[in-house]
Amino acid sequence: MCFDTRRQSVLIALREPHTPRRQPPNRRLELAAPTPRGSHLFVNDHALRRSLGAIRYAAALKEVATVAMILPPSLVAYLNSEATTDVESLANCFAADAVVHDEGRTIRGLDAIKAWKKDAKAKYQYAVTPLDAVQDQATVTMRARLSGKFAGSPIEVTYRFVLINDKIALLEIR
Repeated sequence: MCFDTRRQSVLIALREPHTPRRQPPNRRLELAAPTPRGSHLFVNDHALRRSLGAIRYAAALKEVATVAMILPPSLVAYLNSEATTDVESLANCFAADAVVHDEGRTIRGLDAIKAWKKDAKAKYQYAVTPLDAVQDQATVTMRARLSGKFAGSPIEVTYRFVLINDKIALLEIR
């Protein structure tokens, strides 16, 4: 489930329950819904807490674990494109001259990024599960779990997005 506000979006994704932890100093707010499995909502904008209360209530009714992260629309589009094999949707999130750093390679330009994504999807058959995200001006750092057909699966990776004009200009995957 996703919904947009002005220039920001909230992404709701299924998440494995985990034990509560202390609130880190990066202003991320953690709320827990009273469900048997546990439910966590991660919010960077205090103004959205009331709206997220309804999401938390819906999650409690469905008894599922959820994660809500406030992300720019281009990152929500990127994560939605990760869930499909359609690489054409990447044009909605990347700038024409974007650069990607992944597996020691540098990929430049939208056409090369589409080819890279198509090859990676075919080779690894992976899924991305966002864990948390922190935004510092035009840079968004997101931790995610990758699971697929590769050695060591699942693994946790860090995505570092740099946005220019609401499009991804730089993506580093470590």
